[in-house]
Amino acid sequence: MFEKILMTGKVNINTVRSIIKTNDRLMDISFYSSAIIKTEICEETELILSKLLQDIPKAREWRVYDHCAVVTRLYAIYERFVEELISDWLILLPGLYPRYSDLEETIRNNHQLGVGKLLTELNKNRYEHLSSKKVMQGLFYGTTGEKEYELLPDAFLIHEQNLRRETLERLFANAGISNAWAWVEKHRSIKYFLEEIRGNQNTAEGELNEFISYRNDAAHGFPDDVLGASALLELCDFVDALSQALAELVTYQVIKRKE
Repeated sequence: MFEKILMTGKVNINTVRSIIKTNDRLMDISFYSSAIIKTEICEETELILSKLLQDIPKAREWRVYDHCAVVTRLYAIYERFVEELISDWLILLPGLYPRYSDLEETIRNNHQLGVGKLLTELNKNRYEHLSSKKVMQGLFYGTTGEKEYELLPDAFLIHEQNLRRETLERLFANAGISNAWAWVEKHRSIKYFLEEIRGNQNTAEGELNEFISYRNDAAHGFPDDVLGASALLELCDFVDALSQALAELVTYQVIKRKE
């Protein structure tokens, strides 16, 4: 049901995985290539290796760059996925509840509050794609019944904090999906990650907090810890598992409401 955005997220995460592995191999070649160059290799390969060695950064700086690039990009993938998932859910809701009044009170209340907030912030660059008419239109049609209503996703996705557990739960709850984190903790992908990769030494919330802390440190340019390739790949696994869990949560909510 949400295969498209889930697949897009997986493709993006796999691209990050490929870059991590490629850069790690390049580092091996760059810092241990003297022995390679002395072996019997073709002249063209030797030329390529020589050019590669001309401008390589120091190992520490290279690791810092890779770390910052990966955690920043992974967080962007995670945040974009969550916002698109909730947006698609909100787009589906009018088909499940043709009358605005049939929506859960929580959804209607948060829609109205969100519309009000958007109207006061339309001058911000992030909302330049919206007009006051577009913001009010869905609410107007919902309350009057003149036409089919829409739930504007932007009205539900207003947040300033990083998507830690509390903020993530609040965004889903505002859109009518409660107890999102309880679902995440019980999901097979998350349980597998915590048991098989972390050896039950951490929790899902702990993993998410660490991931976001890495991202915040990277955004300010002074990471306290610099992760190696294997640890960065494990972060990819966690974001992948979290995305799978959230996509199945929303799929379940659609099926439950259709019943």
